[in-house]
Amino acid sequence: MIFSSRRLRGGYPGETMESLTVQALPSFAFRAPDGQLDFKLAETIRTSIKLAPEWEKRINAHNDKIAQTNITEARKRSRITAQTYDEIRQMQQD
Repeated sequence: MIFSSRRLRGGYPGETMESLTVQALPSFAFRAPDGQLDFKLAETIRTSIKLAPEWEKRINAHNDKIAQTNITEARKRSRITAQTYDEIRQMQQD
């Protein structure tokens, strides 16, 4: 697993954004008594593992849905930010 932690200062005083990202990488473990580990057997088993097509399809659809939500929400935040800057500019001009 790869853990990545970030802390970013925001645009307002005292504002901090924190994020933690975790990635699960494919892994495989094989155990045997001392001196009895058959590396060829372990490698044969490791390379024979295949994802079930239906499961892979569902995971990909789920990830696509998350990505689309991220895009939609980023657009909303961008509009809010632009509107806020416009309102601030208008107040300064007034």
